[in-house]
Amino acid sequence: NGATRMGANAGMHVNKPLKYGEIESGLDYMYNFQTVTYADQENMYIGTRDLSEHQFMIPFTYNFGLFEKGLPDAEIQLKIGYLGQVNFVSCKGTGILPDYSFNRFSNGGIFGISAYSFSFSNGSKLGFYLDVYRGTWIYKDYYNQECFEMPGSSFMKGRLKYRFK
Repeated sequence: NGATRMGANAGMHVNKPLKYGEIESGLDYMYNFQTVTYADQENMYIGTRDLSEHQFMIPFTYNFGLFEKGLPDAEIQLKIGYLGQVNFVSCKGTGILPDYSFNRFSNGGIFGISAYSFSFSNGSKLGFYLDVYRGTWIYKDYYNQECFEMPGSSFMKGRLKYRFK
């Protein structure tokens, strides 16, 4: 089993109005750390593998405005789109571990919601967003192979966002 610990994320995005919403794209950086523990006596895999992952991501979403008449200052948006990733993974292991490989490039669908909660006198705004991503596989070993039902990558991230005037 393995558990990804909370990581760090930063990025810059540009939004461009289009029809009934906005197109959003930019560049994000995400770091996370994961420890995978192996305790399989039958296959003789016993030990731990620490994975350190740096990802550069390019999202491309269409953002639909919600509640525009009732809450125009909040600018609540539903986001749906595509995300491409470039993955840099390093690992250290102890024990008897299965062979592994990494996929340098991955991609998938992204879905989210965002809102601006505070407006400042200079015209800038502060808000938040929450994104959920499900994509192709990054890490492959004996227990996580492409042909399995759930081998892909995923994340959920929330953060503050600031809009300049």
